[in-house]
Amino acid sequence: MNLFLIGHRGSGKTTVLCWLKQKFEGHFFDLDEEIEKRHGSIKKIFAEQGEDHFRKLEVQVFDKLTSSSFQGPRVIALGAGFEGSFPKRSIKIWIRRESDLKGRIFLDRPDLEMGKTPLDQWKLRFSKRQKHYEDIHTDVLTLPEGRGLSDLVLQRFFRRYFRGELSIENWEGNFFSTLLPLDKQKFSKKILYSESRFIELRDDLFSHEELGEIESAVTPERLYFAYRKPMSNAESKGKIKDWDLALGPPQDKFWSISNHGQSEEVFKRFIGTSEILKWSPEVESFKDLLHGHLWWKEDPYQRSFLPRSKSGRWRWYRRLFGPQMPIHFVKDQSGSAPDQPFWYETLLTPLSNNRFAAVLGENVDLSWTPAFHHDFFMKRNMPVVSINVSPAEWEEALPVLKFLGLRAAAVTSPLKKLAYTEVSHFLNEDSKDLGSVNTLVFDSTKTFGVSTDLDGLQYLSDHLKDPVCIWGGGGLLPVLKTVFPQAKSFQARKGGSISAPSTLLWASKRSNDVVFPQDFENIKSIIDMNYFEDSMGKELAKQLGCHYLSGEAFFVSQAEAQQRYWSQLL
Repeated sequence: MNLFLIGHRGSGKTTVLCWLKQKFEGHFFDLDEEIEKRHGSIKKIFAEQGEDHFRKLEVQVFDKLTSSSFQGPRVIALGAGFEGSFPKRSIKIWIRRESDLKGRIFLDRPDLEMGKTPLDQWKLRFSKRQKHYEDIHTDVLTLPEGRGLSDLVLQRFFRRYFRGELSIENWEGNFFSTLLPLDKQKFSKKILYSESRFIELRDDLFSHEELGEIESAVTPERLYFAYRKPMSNAESKGKIKDWDLALGPPQDKFWSISNHGQSEEVFKRFIGTSEILKWSPEVESFKDLLHGHLWWKEDPYQRSFLPRSKSGRWRWYRRLFGPQMPIHFVKDQSGSAPDQPFWYETLLTPLSNNRFAAVLGENVDLSWTPAFHHDFFMKRNMPVVSINVSPAEWEEALPVLKFLGLRAAAVTSPLKKLAYTEVSHFLNEDSKDLGSVNTLVFDSTKTFGVSTDLDGLQYLSDHLKDPVCIWGGGGLLPVLKTVFPQAKSFQARKGGSISAPSTLLWASKRSNDVVFPQDFENIKSIIDMNYFEDSMGKELAKQLGCHYLSGEAFFVSQAEAQQRYWSQLL
């Protein structure tokens, strides 16, 4: 077997390769490492001979590895730009993360376009590479954000390729998946479709001829045929069919009736009948989300409430409650709606749960919190999710979330001061004096709060020697000033001059109006409060060539402290 790991730079190919190497017998190669064994530093090759020469070496080494005779499986992790020819019957697994879209900055890898910023280099190549992966992949493995990998997800995914090597519990995916045109030729090989209870085939996504071809490849018992096209003359052999009320009243008996409009009133004539009612409106607010949730709970075995949004902000809701509904969709990549949870998320979500944990804040979709705290909360049968909440929504959102089952929360800026006002019992006096908290626990009558940012910052302060300058900070600034009282602070959008040799504590998120400091020569090192791989602090460190410490160290220290407090109350 020839199995190749493909994907963008930094997506996790090498990490997955190392995991496979630990679990299975076979031959495992990282193509970049093999190139360096034979030809020296890749960075030096790029600098002295250019990318074209490197690509030739890449293909040469790849051809040698794939032409050699081996007993057992052969697995190779490929560079992001590899475009050589694959052996026949190759399996190409696309390793991806949602953060691929934002881009990544690398301090230890060669620049691909001299004179351009790291993210401009990424953007120049992203679309072409993305299309290439979409065209050639056999299957897709989307990974959660963060450094941790779930053994359960990887075992479940790769056991089909290394049969008999792993013994794990059988799991029947009680979910639906929508067959998309890009998967028309390969769906039978993809884990998303093979583990789906039903495969949805929509008549608006394929031609009449294509519908017939696909139907012949799917057993009727697993086919969910959805009528979405006006004046459709499609016929299906599927056992279950769905009718969208946007097409008008149904003229026949259907297994389910769909409504993508804003009102549930159109379902009135079907209440009490055998049809399953699937309501999937665009939802703007937490108030409307609760309204739809309560509608579902009136008849949970005959109704599904699947909220939609343009940004995918309700993915957490569909992950938590979708598996309890008669119709629930998941995806492996883009899916047919951004709010559909990923296959791996459904796998990691216990079916019987009545409480959950979350990270709350603005733009927390790529937060590391769910992956880091997954094992901790799973011991308490609590899934952990990312929920986007703006300051303007806080007062409306929090009661809704608590009603739905929120029991523990990590809170990010700019919500920390608002979270502070909810606390009835502080878990230490330092947090009470700070005026902000990042950790909450709710019970029926009390709200407990604490700031573990102090724990993370104390870890950083133990590793500092130079004077500190703080760049940005926002709601975290009071905590920063507590730990670094002598530090000079700057507003990230106004900037300023660093007049003495200092460690720069970068505490600003990426924004078009954030400026870099003046007097670069006085920046001796950068400690980043962000762990995101597109951080402007990291970009500045690359530009200066100075020592850099990512926000991972801060995040882990404060997250471990969060678990110590949560353990006392959950």
